[in-house]
Amino acid sequence: MNQTITALETLVLTAIFCCETHDGSDPVDNPIWVEYLVDDSGLNAAQLGGVMASLTKKGLVQTDGGKTCSANEEAFNLLPAQMQAIIARPC
Repeated sequence: MNQTITALETLVLTAIFCCETHDGSDPVDNPIWVEYLVDDSGLNAAQLGGVMASLTKKGLVQTDGGKTCSANEEAFNLLPAQMQAIIARPC
C-alpha cells in the first residue's frame, strides 16, 4: 500500500528531520524533544497533536508519550525530493 502524507504532515516531518536538537548523526530514527516542534513547525499545540497522532497511526513517527519523537526512513522517503535534499544526512 502506497502511503501519502498531507501538507501539514510534510511540515511536521520536515521540522522533525531538520530540528537542531539532533545529536549530529542521521536525523532518521533520531529522537528530538517534542516541545521544539511547536516553534519549528509554526503549528499550535492542538494542531501539532492532531498531526502527530496521524503520523503515529501511519507508523511514520514514534513517540515515548509526548516527550520525544522520531521519524523513520519510510517517513523520510515520503517527503518531496526538494525537502529530502535540504535535510542533512551522513554519507
